[in-house]
Amino acid sequence: MKTSSVLELDNYEAKNFFLKSDSYYSGRLPEYYNFKRLLQNIDSKISDCTNLAELCKTHNSEIDFPDNYKNINYTIYASKDSKYSWRALKLLHPVLYVFLVNTITEESCWKELTRSIKFHFTNPHISCESFPIASKTKRSQDEIMITNWHHKVERETLKLALEYQYLAEADISNCYDNLEFEYISQLLNSNSIDSQYAETIGKKIESILKQLVGGKMNGLPQSGELMHFIAEIILLYIDNKLESSIPPIVKDYHIIRYRDDYRIFTQSENDAKTILLTLNNLLRDMGLRLNPKKIRITTNIIKRSLKEDKYCLITNRVEMMYPNEHHEIYHQSLIKELLEIREYGKKYPQSGSVERALAELYEKRVFPMKEAPDGINQIISLIIDIMLDSPRTYGLGIAIIGKITEKWQKSEKLILLEKIKRKFILVPNIDYLNIWLQRLTITLNRNVIYETPLCQKIYAGEHLKIWNSDWLKDGILPTESIIDEDKIATLSQNIPVKQVRLFSFDNR
Repeated sequence: MKTSSVLELDNYEAKNFFLKSDSYYSGRLPEYYNFKRLLQNIDSKISDCTNLAELCKTHNSEIDFPDNYKNINYTIYASKDSKYSWRALKLLHPVLYVFLVNTITEESCWKELTRSIKFHFTNPHISCESFPIASKTKRSQDEIMITNWHHKVERETLKLALEYQYLAEADISNCYDNLEFEYISQLLNSNSIDSQYAETIGKKIESILKQLVGGKMNGLPQSGELMHFIAEIILLYIDNKLESSIPPIVKDYHIIRYRDDYRIFTQSENDAKTILLTLNNLLRDMGLRLNPKKIRITTNIIKRSLKEDKYCLITNRVEMMYPNEHHEIYHQSLIKELLEIREYGKKYPQSGSVERALAELYEKRVFPMKEAPDGINQIISLIIDIMLDSPRTYGLGIAIIGKITEKWQKSEKLILLEKIKRKFILVPNIDYLNIWLQRLTITLNRNVIYETPLCQKIYAGEHLKIWNSDWLKDGILPTESIIDEDKIATLSQNIPVKQVRLFSFDNR
């Protein structure tokens, strides 16, 4: 098999999986950011360490734990709507991250964790489809996640439409920010052969997480596959509580949960409402809540098998290419195609389908171009407008702009950069935009100034520290760079499709 659930890996394989660069941080960054060597070097220094105190400095004879300090992790602020809504993406302190990986993948700990999780997987009414998946190919974790959603959620919904009359949909508001760590040990204790050992494992994981988040006992950082794995343990505990709390009068139902999204299949509207009420009350008691804007009940299960934006794109969007009377293929103009995507983005801002449409345009139309298209400035204006509505398209937008301006003079490109910056001058939380803008300018001048500290690593080097390590003993965090200079040396202005596309269109 080309992929397998992380639960099917042995402890050595699981450790290697979590120490991958795109497992450490599963968001999309330019190809010259690479954390693998840093994580491996740290692991070589601390692999035998079983007590976090051994890594910490002492102050007045007391251990200086990391939860005494601010900014332990590095935060990338990513705009969600080009207004004031944002997502805090984390590059976890690499030493704490590796220590947590080693703790979880220690042989006896990993066996107990996977045994307990698999035991709870036997729930006949609730399917959890979002534990991390390891790939034996070069596909990114992002691509794997999208493919898994398609197969395990969309296709399964189509199948269940034959068996059930009603579908209720819901998700948890700000889920990761509010997950309580204590439920890790409670899940492990609930079916353990050795309850004392299970509690020791759970408490140790919880204590490391507490150090990662500034002394709190809740709030998982949004970073990579390890945090997804831990979130699934907590959410699996909630799944089992939900199954035991649903009134016996509700007999015929099935629930698919993918991370914090629920799809509830029933034979009656009343049963759907009963389960939603039960879930609402359970989450409330656990410090969580449903997002009222996302709750809906429908009998049109087939249509709801796809997200609304994706269904609209598939059923209504005009094709980019048309056969003429001679059966030759000619293209709709880029400007017209971008206008369609722009209008779609106005209706469904920040949707995955906007990114999909733009990615297909880049892969099929823009990237193969040998000459600059007509109306290049109009095209750039449309791209920027799409980016303003859908910040998740920053990487793709920059890729398209880079490709169509590849033959411009350096001075023209730098003038364009200033124009783009002015368009975003009043947009808050643009770390993610700056990171991709730098990908455009790095081939011109790597010393172009950006306010985002991760961008400054390009020209300030290892003198710039992005993690607070004041708590850490000297010599543990290596000076290994997270910047791959070999990649920079061979960069083209043209960004490869695989760097920014959502997933492989050939595998949809």
